[in-house]
Amino acid sequence: MVGMRLPLELYLYVGKELLRLFLLTAFVLVWIIAFAAAVKPISEGQLSVTDTVRYLSLAVVPMVPFAAPFAAGFAATLSYHRLASDNELLACTASGVSPRSILAPVLVLGGVLTIGLMLVSHQLVPGVMRQMERMLQADVGTMLVTAINRGDGVRFEGLSIYADKAISYGPSEESGAFDEIELLGMAISDTAKEGQAPKVSTARRALAQLFEQAEGTIVAVTLYDAAGMLEEDRGEEERRGLVWLEWAQESWLIPSRLKHDPKFETWQGLGELYRDPDRFPEIYELGLEMAQALGRWEITRELRFELRRDQKAVLVSADGVTFHILGSDIAWTDRGPVIQPLPPTEPEGAGLVRVQRYEADGRVMQYEAASAVLKPGHYEVARERGTFVNLEMEGVVVVRDLSQTDDRNELEGYDWQKLHLPRERDPSEEFLSRTSEELLVEAADPKYDGDQYIRPHAAALEDEIAHLRREIISKHHERAALSLSCLVMLFTGAVMAIRLRTAIPLVVYMWSFLPALGTVILISSGQQVMESQSVFGGAWLLWSGIAALGLMGLTVFSQVRKH
Repeated sequence: MVGMRLPLELYLYVGKELLRLFLLTAFVLVWIIAFAAAVKPISEGQLSVTDTVRYLSLAVVPMVPFAAPFAAGFAATLSYHRLASDNELLACTASGVSPRSILAPVLVLGGVLTIGLMLVSHQLVPGVMRQMERMLQADVGTMLVTAINRGDGVRFEGLSIYADKAISYGPSEESGAFDEIELLGMAISDTAKEGQAPKVSTARRALAQLFEQAEGTIVAVTLYDAAGMLEEDRGEEERRGLVWLEWAQESWLIPSRLKHDPKFETWQGLGELYRDPDRFPEIYELGLEMAQALGRWEITRELRFELRRDQKAVLVSADGVTFHILGSDIAWTDRGPVIQPLPPTEPEGAGLVRVQRYEADGRVMQYEAASAVLKPGHYEVARERGTFVNLEMEGVVVVRDLSQTDDRNELEGYDWQKLHLPRERDPSEEFLSRTSEELLVEAADPKYDGDQYIRPHAAALEDEIAHLRREIISKHHERAALSLSCLVMLFTGAVMAIRLRTAIPLVVYMWSFLPALGTVILISSGQQVMESQSVFGGAWLLWSGIAALGLMGLTVFSQVRKH
């Protein structure tokens, strides 16, 4: 009877065989891939024996979306090839069962796997990957002790630690550190600041305390009988050289990578991150720099107004010291905003820029130079602290103590860090409360065209937001494509097995495996193109593999129906 439905018993028989082979193959594949993913942290000593087992158990989950399509294709190939080679499918078709009905178990299992993988990829995998990264992050102490006692140095971002021996004492209730490590015969090299020589410190003994923070792990090191390079750029002279200290303290932050990658976000998290890109640390930092650049522009404009009106402007340092700037105007040059000297009509100080610093003891120190430039301030300051500028006096600087008539010194250049307007007149505060996208709208105002810092900051911030949103879209597409590939590979593997029923199973599987491998490669390549270049071009590349594999399966299926 043509078109009769496949009996329920045969549905269950084929379905059970498919499911059994799929689970067995997927189990083997995910453990192999998980072990490959764990090789690097294991070889670097980041995991203990017990942690290695736990890490491998967690690593299995993120590998499921990659292993499942191949396992599905393999299961469909073996199941339907055996049915076809044993002439069981021939018996079904002779009884009037249509090819579509024969493939029904494949379509049902493929639909279930597609929906299940979508849920696993969007809801379960991100959380498990976050736990895996947290294991590596929290185990900084174990990694440090293992690597040092093995004779290797430990390298973090801009920081290298070497020692003859490391001893871990575990958590400390007194200090609150989750691990305390004694380092004997140690040396630290800090190269975090680009363009500067490494800062090297050595000590006979040191105590490293590890503190867990939301942004990462803080490594606080107390050095005993220490020697290191001293650098002092502030004051009346620069001092650099080797100094010996009974003890010294240094601290570094090892940033956590947990919040720095959309792959750790669930479906809801990706949506929130797309709507509020300031949740992403890199964009938050760029937004902070953008806000500070706009704030510095407003500070400069306010200073220019005061200098034009009164030939005097007031700035305050971060520690509360007041500075009076004596000049005539501010001109924008390639070097930045340059304070113009007092006009020739002034009876005193004509042709010079003067800075008067009011000390806490009542003294007034006066600095005179031909010009002074306003430079960008540091960015490490939190948003609520305000925006800063640096004031750099160029050329020969004459220093006078106005309380002593014969006091006079000359320096080659001088600068002050982190100066801002008095709080009640600081117009920059408002920018620090805006979102990055609001700052971009503000930066588009033509009045900022002459500033050499705002335009580059705006371009960098806009590019980073666009890149993040492309990456979020690409993650959605990648997860959906990998999930759907299970259904397509099941279908293609089954029809290829029926079509090539006289060939050996390995040959049949190769005919479905190689196109499936190409599909996964195209999915990965398309995701990278979407993230780095074009959403449209990347989406076309990403889905072309699924479309080609599906078209191949439909073509073979049409041949099976005819014969």
